[in-house]
Amino acid sequence: TGANCYYSGGWYSCSGGGGAGGSIWVVAGTVTGTATTPFQAIGGAYGGGNYPGGGGAGGRIAIHTTVANTLSTPGGASIAGGSGYYTGGAGTLIYLDDSVSPANATLYGPFRFEIDDDADQLSPYAYTFTNFTVASGDTTYTTEASTGAFLLTAENNFNVNGGTLRVGNGGSTTNTINTVNMTIANGATVSTTGRGYAAASGTAPGGSPGGNPSGG
Repeated sequence: TGANCYYSGGWYSCSGGGGAGGSIWVVAGTVTGTATTPFQAIGGAYGGGNYPGGGGAGGRIAIHTTVANTLSTPGGASIAGGSGYYTGGAGTLIYLDDSVSPANATLYGPFRFEIDDDADQLSPYAYTFTNFTVASGDTTYTTEASTGAFLLTAENNFNVNGGTLRVGNGGSTTNTINTVNMTIANGATVSTTGRGYAAASGTAPGGSPGGNPSGG
């Protein structure tokens, strides 16, 4: 719970925001079981009161296996944001099959790539996997520095089974997906919508009334 707050001529019970979810990093030969929610990194809820604070963001979960991952509901791990005046944003969840090199990666829910996320990283903002899968029904995105290039490589198969894979974070970047076989399921999308140059920062005239450089 929080302190009393003065607002619009009166005192009200206010609360602080929820804390962020923590991190879970598992390295195992096998991960098995039938748990509905095998791992949780849920953001904390607000503390109550008439004027609630925001919910905490979800945490980050990375599961590495060297033999097999046979969880009945691997995507059931929870990285949800906590409740509050605004619900906290979701965290990140990735399963890595290290029985092959480079690893097979399966993403559930939002995910952002950063330096050192991938042990087989070739250079900053370059990531290589044997097979790369965005699990059904989830939104996954990649981010990179405002300058430089982003390269995501799947040596065999690149699968977007559901949701949207958003590539790019704006600025003068080159975003590349490199693979042999790419499969995008019905209803799934690979998108750079709204992730190019901001207004008045591009290299060619855009559609603004003054003809300022933007987009493209």
